[in-house]
Amino acid sequence: MDIGIVLQTTPPARRVIDLAKRAEALGFSHVWTFDSHILWEEP
Repeated sequence: MDIGIVLQTTPPARRVIDLAKRAEALGFSHVWTFDSHILWEEP
């Protein structure tokens, strides 16, 4: 079974990369991120 995680892109980019690498080391098979336009409406 493949299990992935979703990471927010609000931390510094280096932190997101480190978290993705840690997830891979822990056995997660994939990582998703998302764009802010999915989260908030236009003003």
